[in-house]
Amino acid sequence: MKRIISVCAAFGLIACGTPPAGWERPEDNSASRVSDISQCRSEARRLALFRYPDQVIQSNNGATHSVSDPNRFAAELALFDQCMTRLGYRRTSPPSA
Repeated sequence: MKRIISVCAAFGLIACGTPPAGWERPEDNSASRVSDISQCRSEARRLALFRYPDQVIQSNNGATHSVSDPNRFAAELALFDQCMTRLGYRRTSPPSA
């Protein structure tokens, strides 16, 4: 058991040591990037929800509940990428180890 925990801890430290991929553009400052990311997230979420709305399901006893469309997540990611690209950003990748 201790061996499993130490292996998991080692992988966790490796994962923490590599920065995630991000977005950059030449005339960028961090305040505008945070604002642009927030704007693109909101836009992507709104458009993905419009394209892939929740499904309302009614059970036999008359109760209703909603289920998210499984295609919405992939659409939201693609729409976010399109928005950031439209604003002049390029995706960066983390440095290889």
